[in-house]
Amino acid sequence: VIFKKRLNLLFIDSIRNILYRIEKESEI
Repeated sequence: VIFKKRLNLLFIDSIRNILYRIEKESEI
């Protein structure tokens, strides 16, 4: 269960990273 939770966190983190990048790029 812990492993799954950690994987989920990693997944959410990467999505946040991508969204953040897209936001920064659209500002330009």
